[in-house]
Amino acid sequence: MHPLIRGDSGPTAVHTQKIENDGTSYGSEWTLYDGLLRPRQQQTEGDGGGRMVADTIDDGSNRVAKVNDTYYASGAPSSTLFLPVNSDVDAQTVTEYDGASRATASIFKVAGTEKYRTTYTYGGDRITANPPTGQPATTVVSDARGQATTRIEYPTGGAAVTTSYDYTSSGQLLKVTDDTGNVWFYAYDQLGRKKHRNLVARSLLRQQSGAGAGAVCGR
Repeated sequence: MHPLIRGDSGPTAVHTQKIENDGTSYGSEWTLYDGLLRPRQQQTEGDGGGRMVADTIDDGSNRVAKVNDTYYASGAPSSTLFLPVNSDVDAQTVTEYDGASRATASIFKVAGTEKYRTTYTYGGDRITANPPTGQPATTVVSDARGQATTRIEYPTGGAAVTTSYDYTSSGQLLKVTDDTGNVWFYAYDQLGRKKHRNLVARSLLRQQSGAGAGAVCGR
């Protein structure tokens, strides 16, 4: 059952009743929407007569600004918007943007306190992600179509690792070359469906004879 509820003083909400495992009773859940009909909150039944709630909060520029992972609240699911206190939310992701609406930071919080963040910087054709301490930073270079052509990882205390990507004129992945020189070739049929993938090891690529360029493995 999916009746649509639209109140003058409350949010637009959809009530869904799903049959339970016993085959006779129904579970209840509500999906609430904001004024632009974007999903705002999900409420489902929880233990002890309570409810499990999850939030998606957009900013005035139609961007996702905050996501609250599922948390417990008292009371049964309803069409009334539940407003949690940040300190009661165990997992929350906040996204910050620049003036071009590009994400500049993804911040993970527990009970309203920041635990770690990933920042993003932009430079022409590339985006660099700097994750929390202990994880490698990554730069992705893209072509005019927005397809990744180069991916560079910067391991802590090690040399950069580069993977490159080549595409067909129709935009399908044609070749992947890893940091050691191994190459994966992709082939497609006339309908654009992938037929197989072949790996050619670096040692074979270095051989001069045509026989030496055969695939080591394929699928």
